[in-house]
Amino acid sequence: MNLSALGKPAFACATLLASLSTQAVIIDNGSYTTDTIAERDWLDLSYTMGASYNDIVLATSPGGSLEEWSIGTSIDVFEFFNNAGGDGSYKDTNNTTLQIALYLFWGQANHSGTRAPLDSWWHVKDVTPGGSTSGMLWSGESYVYTYSDDFSDPNDEYPAIATALYRQAVVPLPATGWLFMSALLGLVGRKQLLRR
Repeated sequence: MNLSALGKPAFACATLLASLSTQAVIIDNGSYTTDTIAERDWLDLSYTMGASYNDIVLATSPGGSLEEWSIGTSIDVFEFFNNAGGDGSYKDTNNTTLQIALYLFWGQANHSGTRAPLDSWWHVKDVTPGGSTSGMLWSGESYVYTYSDDFSDPNDEYPAIATALYRQAVVPLPATGWLFMSALLGLVGRKQLLRR
């Protein structure tokens, strides 16, 4: 079989598959949201709301109830927002549409009656372990604020604060991409056999 004849179709298949696998998609899976670009699952904020930062550190340690999850940094969270369609300027730009869309998927950490209705508060990985925690606030005005080592007491359980947790996701190639590629390669192979 002439391998050079397979070169162009194989390259076309590879290009198609690469484009299929890199499309920006945020998928709501119920208890977690998948960011297919970063290949991360983000646990809904409601699952950690009210737990202290130190309780979450223990739960994400080996043998803990959340050991497959990691505490995200503020950089990880901003990457998630960008991959969900954000513009990267969260301190200077009103992002109401993105905020409401992510609340539907990722959830909202807010204890009704104690905060503005659209505020959402969550811990992120401490910049400097020990002492006060690091965290983020997505305000009701749709601006995002970050706090380094001055967010909350790590032992206190705040009913309105969650923790941003992620794990590596397995993002499969869409089945239609595999089907299309195998059919195309089959046609190319058949054409080669008929030439013999």
